[in-house]
Amino acid sequence: MLALVFATAILMQQDDGVKLAHSELDKTIAKFAGREEKFTLGAARECIHQIQMAAEAFDRGGRPKEAVAIYDGAVERISKAISGAEMKTPELRKLQGHLEKGRRRAAALEDDARKAAAYRYGLERGVMVWAAEVNLAGDLMNLSLSCIQAGDLEEALDALREVEDRLAPLRQSTFEATPQSVRMPPMIRARIYSMQGKWKDAAGELRRGLDILPEFLGQDLEFKKLHRKPEDYDKLLKQLETRGEDDPDARLLHGFEVYFSEGRDKSRAIFKKILEKSPEDKAAKVFLAKLDE
Repeated sequence: MLALVFATAILMQQDDGVKLAHSELDKTIAKFAGREEKFTLGAARECIHQIQMAAEAFDRGGRPKEAVAIYDGAVERISKAISGAEMKTPELRKLQGHLEKGRRRAAALEDDARKAAAYRYGLERGVMVWAAEVNLAGDLMNLSLSCIQAGDLEEALDALREVEDRLAPLRQSTFEATPQSVRMPPMIRARIYSMQGKWKDAAGELRRGLDILPEFLGQDLEFKKLHRKPEDYDKLLKQLETRGEDDPDARLLHGFEVYFSEGRDKSRAIFKKILEKSPEDKAAKVFLAKLDE
């Protein structure tokens, strides 16, 4: 956020801030051009946020004419990118419709301040389309956790598949900028596979999850609460500990369980032992780095 504040301050000092804003937007759009789907709902949200920061700086500075020019060129660029997308979902088309409606409303007005308001409204309505998809992903994540607690593991996996289906449409230029809810399925799927005794699959999901959502390690969770019976959790923990003597995947999963349910400091020795046997184990390093913060 601080970087964006500096960026808008610099933009305000430029002789041609409008051109600069559009140039920066073109760079952002170009980031998505190399992807198979070209442009997505997440890409549109990122572009809208960027242009809102630029235009609103002029708006707050009492320069609505420049704000309108930024909005107009931005909506044209974003709409064009949507039209050229491979994955034109109904939600992406709906977002485009809001942007175009805002542009039409602005074109029918004379006053620059009112024009800017029409554009802002269209952009915010577009953001709401994105937000609805993010909220749905969050609801599905909560549903999957409820299913796990009830012992309905296949239903939980189904909910997670639906969440992950939203990853590509909602992904932004970096995983860090992408909503956490759509990046979470591998971490929760790792737990389900552990509960099912699928150690290799569980470890694979955990490693993938750490790549796309390292922030998950900051969550305040107790995995033991995902079991209806305390003895089921105790049995799982014992299985992982015993099997982990010879199986590196089980050892990693054991550390994962201890980290979230038995005390994070207790997990440190497990991850250190992993690195003793496999010094390049990336997952163990991620856990230890978090523990050392």
